[in-house]
Parts: sequence; structure tokens; C-alpha cells
Amino acid sequence: MKSKYSRFRELWAVPKYRTLFKLGGYFLFFLIFFSLASIGNNSNNSNYQEEENITYNMMKKDLISSNISIKYEITSERDYFLEGTIINNVLNSTLEDEIDLKKIKIIEDKIYLIQKDIEIEEKSLLNDINLIYLFPSNVMDILDNNSSVMKQKDNNKEYNYNIDGINYLVYVNEEAIEQIIISTGDVLYSLKYMIIK
Repeated sequence: MKSKYSRFRELWAVPKYRTLFKLGGYFLFFLIFFSLASIGNNSNNSNYQEEENITYNMMKKDLISSNISIKYEITSERDYFLEGTIINNVLNSTLEDEIDLKKIKIIEDKIYLIQKDIEIEEKSLLNDINLIYLFPSNVMDILDNNSSVMKQKDNNKEYNYNIDGINYLVYVNEEAIEQIIISTGDVLYSLKYMIIK
């Protein structure tokens, strides 16, 4: 061991070899540094790819737990258009029908007409449609309780359910549920959603 160390000291005394040793030391340092940096970078990419794979169940939970912007088109004896938000299970919306435009608020099964910031309970509004379908949490409960009848299209963008003669068609994109179409026979609900971030 002493002979190797004494040989190193002899070579270190020569300026040309001293420069080569320093250059070799820098080379090893940067080689180790970049190797460790690339290993750290690869582990970050794998975490990012795991986040990209959002499942249908995750999308359903996201839709239920998030505040959402809505655009509903409901066709029954009369045509209704609702546009607004659902925040904390309270639907605030404008209601456009064949006659006029109204501002409404729906909490569970009660409809309030808003006039000059005064809420008036209105039982005759939307009496020909089922209010359960206006809230995504209710629709998701129905679909979750009947998941065995789900038919998935090949493109993983459409999920179809037929429950007691009522057809539910769920459209998804890569990140979230975009639209649910519900056909009860006499009423057609086209429900479009966008999560508020």
C-alpha cells in the first residue's frame, strides 16, 4: 500500500500528471453528479405518469366532491335550459323555458325563485321533471348501486347503463366526466358539467 501511495506522490510532484489527476477528479465528480440527477429526474416522471391515469371511479368521486359549472338541456312537455353552478349541493342557475328567463335556486327538492335577491319557494316550476337528476351526487349514487349493468364502449369514453327502463349515457374525457344523458322515455336530460378549479 505504501508503494502505491509513494508512487502517487511521485507522480503528483510532476505538474503534467497533477493536472491529469485534477482533470480525472473533476470528470468523476460530474459523472456521479449527472448520474444522480438523471435518476432523480426519472423517478419524477414515473410519479407524473401515475397521476395522468385517472380512472372512471376517480372521475365520479371528483364530480361529486367538486364545485361545478353546469349546462342542462331538458326536453319534456316543455323545453328547459339551465345554466349555472352547483356549489355545496346548492344549484344556482338561470332557468330559460319557452316563456321567459328566471333566476332559481334548488336545494334538495325545493325550488326557489329569486327576485330582487328575495328567495320565494315556487312549487309549480319544473314540476314535470325529476329534480334528483339535476344533482350529480344523486345520479352517481344510482349508477354506483347498479354498476353491474354498466356497458363500456371500446374507446373508454362512453359508459352506458339501462336501469329499470331508464337509459343513462355517461361521456368522459381524459380528466373528467363531461356529460350525462338520461332518457326516461318522456323526459330527456342532457347534463353537461365542468369542474370549477
